[in-house]
Amino acid sequence: MKRILLALLLLAGPAFAAGTITCTKTPGTVAVHVCSAVADATNATGTVSLMRGYIERVVTNPGDGGDAPTGVWTCGLTDANGVDTLGAVIAGVSTSASVQLYPMAQDTTTVVSPWVQSPLTMTCTGIGDANTATVTLYVRE
Repeated sequence: MKRILLALLLLAGPAFAAGTITCTKTPGTVAVHVCSAVADATNATGTVSLMRGYIERVVTNPGDGGDAPTGVWTCGLTDANGVDTLGAVIAGVSTSASVQLYPMAQDTTTVVSPWVQSPLTMTCTGIGDANTATVTLYVRE
């Protein structure tokens, strides 16, 4: 019965989904996870899988031309406990230029890359209806 319910929820999910985020991974000593967000009127959400390591760098890219976010936009990467593993580093980023960011583990005075492990959920807000943005995560595995 639980399997049937789970299957129904998975099939119904896209009908109730807001925007979407899809991620691809290029393996290496520093794996590159490229997450593309396509928002609806409110936000975009997606699962980031196969990620385990230290996030060393984050690069944000707004969409091109008419697809660029219409206002400052924000993304979070939450773990199973609901904690934003990026420490709110992707907040109010540019709608027209790429931005390079360095997340830092909380409560430290030196730069310490945060440790992450799947499953993770990325949620982006403020992109605007049908607009796009890309978040690239560089993870030392």
